[in-house]
This record gives sequence, C-alpha cells and structure tokens, in this order.
Amino acid sequence: MRYQQDPSQTELFDFYEQILSPVGYRRLLNGWQHLFRTAILRLMPVGRLAERFDPAIGRPTKELYSVAALLFVMEFRDWTHQEAADAYMFNVDVQYALNLRPENQSLCRRTIERYIELFREDELAADIMNDVTAELVKLLELDVSKQRLDSTHIESNMAKFGRIRLMVTAIKRFLTQIKRHDEGSYNALPRSVRDRYEAGANALFGWKKLEDDEIDTLRQSVAEDLLYLVERYRRNRKHHQRSTYLAMAKILEQQCEITDGTVELKKNTGGDVICNSSDVDATFDGHKGSGYQVQLSETYSSENCVQLIVAAHVETACTHDSHAIGWLLDHYQSQGGSMPQTLLADTAYGSDDNFQKCANGASWTSPLKPDHEATSAPVVKLVSPTSGKVSEAETLSPNASKPLTTLDFPYDASVNRFTHCPAGKELHRAHYRKMHDQHHLLMLSDDCRSCPLRSRCPMQGDPMLYDMRIDGKDLRLAQRRQAEETDTFRREYRKRGGIEATNSILKRVTGLSRLRVRGRPAMTTSTLLKVAGWNVLQATRGHRSRQKSLSAA
Repeated sequence: MRYQQDPSQTELFDFYEQILSPVGYRRLLNGWQHLFRTAILRLMPVGRLAERFDPAIGRPTKELYSVAALLFVMEFRDWTHQEAADAYMFNVDVQYALNLRPENQSLCRRTIERYIELFREDELAADIMNDVTAELVKLLELDVSKQRLDSTHIESNMAKFGRIRLMVTAIKRFLTQIKRHDEGSYNALPRSVRDRYEAGANALFGWKKLEDDEIDTLRQSVAEDLLYLVERYRRNRKHHQRSTYLAMAKILEQQCEITDGTVELKKNTGGDVICNSSDVDATFDGHKGSGYQVQLSETYSSENCVQLIVAAHVETACTHDSHAIGWLLDHYQSQGGSMPQTLLADTAYGSDDNFQKCANGASWTSPLKPDHEATSAPVVKLVSPTSGKVSEAETLSPNASKPLTTLDFPYDASVNRFTHCPAGKELHRAHYRKMHDQHHLLMLSDDCRSCPLRSRCPMQGDPMLYDMRIDGKDLRLAQRRQAEETDTFRREYRKRGGIEATNSILKRVTGLSRLRVRGRPAMTTSTLLKVAGWNVLQATRGHRSRQKSLSAA
C-alpha cells in the first residue's frame, strides 16, 4: 500500500526549532538541508515510484518522498547503504531535510537496495537530475546561455585485470556455474582443465612472478583453454546463454584471433573491450584506463552567483568526446529550457561536423548531410580549437614565394560565395554546390594569364577558363584556425578551463571518482544523482550569498 505525505504541508510550529539549540537550528536554515526540504523534496518522482505499489493492498510502504530523497542524498553524500539507513534513523539534520519527525524511524539496508533497483529500472535518476537542476536555475535566476563541456573519467567497483587474469577469471566463473548446475557436464571435462581452474580465483596459477617467456606460454595456454570451452558449449542449449558463457565468448572474440582452429592473442585489441567480466559494460581508454566517462556541461556566466552542471551523460570510456555534441543537442531539444547560445569545449569536440551540427541544430539521431538545411532549432556557437591536421589548402609554403591559399580569396559569408580573386579582380563566376559541399570558382583565361600573382595562384585552366574547387570543410577549418589566432578567441576560450576544477572537486566531494556499483545502468543512476546533489550544494552556497547581498542592500 502506498504511503506518501505531501512535503508542502508543514506544521504550524517547527518541531526542530524546539529540540535544537538556536545555533544548531540556524545552521539548518542556512545549510543544504533547508533548501532541500523547501525546494527539492517535492520534486522527487514519487508518482512513478508509487506505480510499483498497490494503492490499497499490502503493508504500507515507507513514506515515499523521504525514501526517494534519501537515495538522492545518499549518493551525493557518498554514503554506503548502511550509512544511509543509519542517517534516516538517527541523523537529525537528514530527518529535517526529508521532512521526518526524529522519533520512531526505522529503515534497513535491504529496503534501500530494493528501492534502488526500482530507481534503476525506471531510470528515475534522469528525472531527478533534470527537475532539480531546472528548479535551481529558476530559483537562483541563473544564465544558462553560456556553457562549457568536458568529460571526466570514472571507475566502477571492479578490479583492474591484465589479459591473463581477465581470461582466467572468465573461465573460472563459467566453470563454477557448470559445476553448481550441471555436475555431470563438469565431470566430463578433461581433468587437466578442471584441476587447472579448481583453486580460488586469487590463487589460480599462484600468480607468482614469471619471466617473459613463461608469461607468453601461460597466456597462450589460457587462450587455448578459453577457445576449447567456448567451442565445447557453443551448441549446448542448457548453458550457452548463461551470462558467464557470453562474457567468455566475447572476451575470446576481443582478445584472440582464430585461424584454422589455432588461437593467437591479438597484439592490439583497441579500447572497446571487456576489462573485467564483473562489469561487461566498462571499456578501456588508452590514457585513463578502464571504466566509464561522464560528459558534463556547466554554466560559466560571470553574472551567476554560482555555476551549475545542467547536463550529464554517462558513456563507455572508449567513446570519443566528439560524439557528445550530438547527444547534448538531442538532450536540450527534448528537455528544453537550457539550450546554450555559446558552448566552450576542448579540441576533441572541435570537428567540422560538430560545428555544422551546432550551427544548424542537427543531432546525433539526424546526421548532418551536405545539403542539410538550417532548422528552427536554436543555433549554438561552438567555441573550440580546430581538431585534425592542417590541410595543404590551409598551409603556407615556407619558401619565399608563399603560394596563395584559400584564405587569400575574398569570401562573403552572408551569401556563402567567393567574390574576387586575390588580385582584386571580380570572379567570372562563383557558385556553391550544396550537395557536394564544394565551392567552384571560375576566371577568364585572359585575366589570369596577365595576373602578377599567377605563379603563386592555385587556379588552373585552359585557353578559355581557369577554375578552382574549394571544399566547404577546408574553407571552414581555415577560417576557424585564422580566428583562433585572435585575442577575441583567446579571451572567450579562456573560461573553458574552469570546468577542470569542477571535475576535480566534484570527485572529491561526492565520490564520483570511483563508484560503489558496476554496470552502466547502475553507474548512470549513481552519477546523475551525485551531479544533481552537487548542484544542490552549489545552490546552497549561491542562495546564502544572494541573501547576504539582499541584506546588505
């Protein structure tokens, strides 16, 4: 049976004012607890949570607003399940924030775990993140038109394995399930295979220090065992759909190459591989290691009393940052209300495709095409250093002649046309092929042959016409690299670095660096709640500063 108490219904006399000292009560009113109780508690997704319980039959649930809020607070305070249960029963400040009376409260760890599963299955953390952030932006009257985007690496609660331990652990877990559920099949395996993996996971092969040639021999032996077990149970209907078998088969595919029944380990597996069979969603980043990464978009307007993270997205560690722009545009278009006008990002985000998406309001679900027309979606100004290598069309020759480049041809951005040649003569014809994203420039041969810049000009021709084709992408990249040399760009881009500090302190305060969960759904839930909680802590600080300013005025 559902039990929920509207947090907007308050008592005439505050019970906590009677039991706390004036100093303690004042601390509550100035802390995150009061902001949480008055502005955040009512935003908990109790309606969706209540759908999981019968409205009349069964024992009453815990008060749903308080339990949902406790899971939220648990994440950004970085508590274990038991610490959260204890806080619900014993901590007066938490009880105040959750709108509970401090007497006769009880909660066990198993109840918390059951509600967490409901949060993950219904993806309620995303609702909390969006609703809480929107409410805080409105409460503090923040400017969200200026945002900066960056990613940070996070780890799940898993061990870091090398290739041998990864394969051995996958085999050990599969054989443990076979022994438990089908002892006859287990006993039918060669004794050498059974004995080799009979020891505990941490004692397999002794894990003693080996010479390089011994390591290679052991690695090859384990790979052969892996291939043998995958092939033996491939058509076994009773076992080939087990999660441990699927993980084992995936690891074999990612780590090994099979030629004529012979298995060899790959020299380079790339980043999109299983790093630990306990968390098959985690992948590998060559610079930061195994785990996940979270994309964060934070406000940076100087008019804001504090800066909040207005969007967050958890993805695998091997996902390139350039894909985040499409997700961000999709997120803003679906949620509304926080689309930035200016977005700062580092070089990894600065591809030409991303600039075009921002300029035209495209997204990752609607890939940009050369003939893409501008939509009614808001245009975002992406400020990011140009990624990729400099093309020949942009590079000046080091010799004294200095061949002319794309930038030497006058270009009118308002009509997307080139107008004159570098010598100042009007082009005979210039048109833009939208389908091919290409500019076609034509000059009369008489004009070109008599031109003093002829030896340096890239235009080529015949007795009638000289022409030149310029890719739209090359033109845009050249213009961007030219703009990056200006003081205006440097002043604007300088503020991007502020999000690096946010990433660091967010990990220290909320425990985002290494979470207590595994698997992408659990990582997403935990991360979004931590980020939303960080916003609550920031908003508390901003609310205090606003109150002081109003008092001083």
